[in-house]
Amino acid sequence: MCIVSYQITRISIKFKLTYLETILKRAAPPTYPQIRELVLKYFIDNFKKYSEHYNPETVDIAFLPCSNSNGYARPSDCFINDECTIMNLQTIRKDLRSKAEKLSVRQILDYKKLKEKLIENPPQNKNEAKKVFEYLNRFNYNWSSLINIQFIPIQDESKLNNKYFKPSDCFFKLKEESLNEFFLCVDFGTKANKFLAKCGVREPSLYDFAKISVDPSHSKLWKLHLDNYLKILTKINPNLETILNLAANPIYPKIREMSLKYFVDNFYSKYSKFYKPEEIDVAFLPCSNSNAYAKHSECFINDKCKLMGFKIIREDLRSKAGDFGVRQNPNRVELINGFTDSDWKKLKDFEFISIQPNELFKPRDCFLKLKEESLNNFFPCVDFGTKANEFLAKCGVKKRSSYDFSKISVDPSHKLWNLYLENYLKILTKINPNLETILNLAARSNYPKIRELAFKYFVDNFIHSECFINDECKIMGFKIIREDLRSKAGDFGVR
Repeated sequence: MCIVSYQITRISIKFKLTYLETILKRAAPPTYPQIRELVLKYFIDNFKKYSEHYNPETVDIAFLPCSNSNGYARPSDCFINDECTIMNLQTIRKDLRSKAEKLSVRQILDYKKLKEKLIENPPQNKNEAKKVFEYLNRFNYNWSSLINIQFIPIQDESKLNNKYFKPSDCFFKLKEESLNEFFLCVDFGTKANKFLAKCGVREPSLYDFAKISVDPSHSKLWKLHLDNYLKILTKINPNLETILNLAANPIYPKIREMSLKYFVDNFYSKYSKFYKPEEIDVAFLPCSNSNAYAKHSECFINDKCKLMGFKIIREDLRSKAGDFGVRQNPNRVELINGFTDSDWKKLKDFEFISIQPNELFKPRDCFLKLKEESLNNFFPCVDFGTKANEFLAKCGVKKRSSYDFSKISVDPSHKLWNLYLENYLKILTKINPNLETILNLAARSNYPKIRELAFKYFVDNFIHSECFINDECKIMGFKIIREDLRSKAGDFGVR
């Protein structure tokens, strides 16, 4: 009995399903329009008869008439909300919308279907994309799953049609229009952009700016790259190591120059607290009169260092050179390293000899000390030991000549005046003045003591000079060497 009842039930269900399918087919094309309308009305009016077996998800017959078209759709393929047409979806005819809920027609498409629709049928142009993206932005779904799907239309400049790009490859436009040329930029309006942001489109980050690479052969973009390079560096906000390497290593001089400018312009605001000269090992400083670049320890400020073959920092950077760790002059070790004896003469005009505290002298202004200690007070004298003195002699430090002694001049108001008088005879001995000079000193000096000492020197040394060459000496009663011997008189010690 149970088996018979079960079979009857199955037959009944099958009959009802078959009858439902028949009704729906008659309500759909290619049935005549008038018949379709009558059958659809019958189905809706008697829906209770069929509702038990009516499943909109499994109905595979397009029997529902759609708005603004002659099309028909399945219950799962049409919707109530007219805005669904933005996604190229069908909407049920307006006169049937009051019955739409009964027929399980939905207001809008669910997330899965919306996503599938976008992927299968992406917008064809910018205007269409704007509408689609604005519509999708209304739904608070997890759109990030679209980040690697190609659905954003961007017109290909070389062709008339569009190419589709992933959100991960696109960026929002920047206010600095010129910078947009280096990225795949999009702008579909505020609301549409909000949807794209949910998908993964973003503004370029400092990492993206750091990845900009333009080949100089691309002349238009290369020029734009150079014109905007300082702006790009500002976006990158490079750390100290990066900016110094950019200023030192790039093969393009213009890039090096602008990187250096960025470093210099931002030194105090960004880099000075991290910049420790003793830790910097990058040759980023341009040198004068050459294409060379040097580390801060390898170049100097003083132009005269060029005479020694040292590199000099470029003139426009000298005002800040000290902050970069560049020194005025090389130290002693640097001067000594690698020089030959003949090279040391080049040091004669360099101030590197310390005689007095906080004061340096040039070799050419210094003298080696004399045994007569009292005479050393009239010259800047040095004595650093035998070997050191030999080096200084090569640099231009010398022993005093008679000429150097003749140039000694001391004012009576100076503390050295008494010492000068005490040593005046020694000084005259070093000068070894000729007759005219000693007589002038003995007769015309403004200082009586000098006249007296000069005369004493003359008298003390007269015995060694019983005759002279100058005829005028006869006026003083001196003997004059015979005229025919005067050409050789100097060899005989005659003055």
